[in-house]
Amino acid sequence: MAEKWQYLTVELSNKGRIVYENGILVSGHTKKSNLSKLPKDGWNQKGKEMMLASKGTILNDYGAKGWELVSTKFREENENTYIFKKKS
Repeated sequence: MAEKWQYLTVELSNKGRIVYENGILVSGHTKKSNLSKLPKDGWNQKGKEMMLASKGTILNDYGAKGWELVSTKFREENENTYIFKKKS
């Protein structure tokens, strides 16, 4: 029997300050974790943390959840797309 895989496309835009999974916004520097608005005085700190994570930590986070990186696409302005897979 053939193995079944799940696939996940993760897009980082705005230098890693906005994260989409399969086209759905899951995190942004102007949003709280529940995607409600974050007060403007918190944008810079959260944005800095997200930019730092986009330089590699975020890949480790997906790996720890069982996702295997299979493809990357790097565009201008530090906007990157990563495709992951894991067994269903």
